[in-house]
Order: sequence, then structure tokens, then C-alpha cells
Amino acid sequence: MSTKIFAVLNLSAESPQSDSVVSSAHAACARIHNLLNAGADFVDIGGRSSGSKTIMISDELEQSRLKAVFDLTDPAEILPLSLDTWSPETAIKFLNKIQVLNYTSTDFPEPFLHAVSAAKCKLVLNYSSALNPYALRSAEYKPFNQDEVVRYFENKLELLQKNGVNVLAIDPNLGVWHRDVANAEKPQLQRKIIECIPTLKKIAPVFIVAPRIVAVNSPGTLNLELTKMILNQGVDYIRTHDLPQIKTLIQRG
Repeated sequence: MSTKIFAVLNLSAESPQSDSVVSSAHAACARIHNLLNAGADFVDIGGRSSGSKTIMISDELEQSRLKAVFDLTDPAEILPLSLDTWSPETAIKFLNKIQVLNYTSTDFPEPFLHAVSAAKCKLVLNYSSALNPYALRSAEYKPFNQDEVVRYFENKLELLQKNGVNVLAIDPNLGVWHRDVANAEKPQLQRKIIECIPTLKKIAPVFIVAPRIVAVNSPGTLNLELTKMILNQGVDYIRTHDLPQIKTLIQRG
């Protein structure tokens, strides 16, 4: 299949990706319409930032941001929605509003598994060496290890299958960083992960973020070299803040 695009909608004022942030529920719905017209297949909505240096907020604030959008209208009538969260409680609260759960935690409590299965919501299974992006800040740094990532996905997929959870894709996690990783090191690490895509595709379809250049003087700039590499590896789903550029790259093949 051709690569499907998850466009990003951030409700998190603390996010460093400011061009994807909206300040109100009305602005969120307008952006979803714009993303539809620009060629998105899904909209991935996030209520808080996973950045390693952003302020930390509570589940309650994350949920209030999401509720404001979902209460205003049904955005899923415009485009299929994905919810980006690592909170089991937040996920359960909004499962009836979404088609895909982009779950960025390694915690799978029984009530969560039951709720996701009952809702028939498809899951994006993310790899992480910590419980969630906030926990990663204080966890010991672990270098990328392909064998460890493969084992993680195989074990979690078995758990999810036993509990009736339908997995849309697996995400090796290209963009959530440990505090000890310097900006200069990130492109080399991303390249290692991208090179694993063919191996990961043998396990399940692959979902990955389109990387941006990590530099103070290049905020919000798509890393074209690595993005082309991702598409050439045949990734199934790509998540992006740069929808027009990604759409053009896919069309050019």
C-alpha cells in the first residue's frame, strides 16, 4: 500500500513545534478542515508535549484540552482521528471519539486493554525504554538496540493479541529523546532506526515520525534527507508536522 499520512494537531501550548499548535477548539476544527484539504489521511491529536525540556502537565489538563475540542463538534466527521497520549485514563476517556490510539506508553493495565478491545479502536504500539516520555527524563540512558526493539514488539504484540486489541502499526520511536542525547547525535541515531524499517515490517506495519532538523537556527524544518530515506524504506504510516512537503514527496515516489 502507499504510505498513509497522520497530520499533527497539537493542543499543547508548551510544545516546541509551535506551527502545529492551536489555541482554541474552534481553531482546532478549522485546522482539521485545512488538513483534509491538504491531503491528510488521519489527524493525530495531542493534548500535551512529549518534549524532554517542556513543562510537565497533569492528565487532568490534558483531558480538559481534548474535551474542549470533542465537545464542540465531532471532528471525526471531517477526518479519521488518532489520539496521541501515554495516559491509560486519558485514552479510555476518549476511545469513543477516535479511530486510532497512538499510545506512547509501555504500561498496559487490564482495564485499558479491555476498554480498547471493546471499543474496537486500532492501536499504534510505540517502543520506549521508559514508561512514558515524562519517565524517560529521569531514566538511565540506553543506546538504541535493534534486537531489544524487535523483542519488545514481539512480546507486546502477543499480549495485545491475547487481549483482543487490534494493532494498526508499530512505531520504533524516532522523535522522543532522552535528556542526555545531544542534538548533534540525533540524526545518526535516527538513521540507525530508519535502517531497521524493513526488519520491523516483517513483524507488523510500521508507523514513524517524519523528523525535523534539530537545531536552534532551524526550528520547524523537515529533514528531507532522512524523510526520503523513510519513504524509500516503504514505511506504512508517517506522522508529520509538514503535510504539504510529505504529500509532494509521496506523489513523486
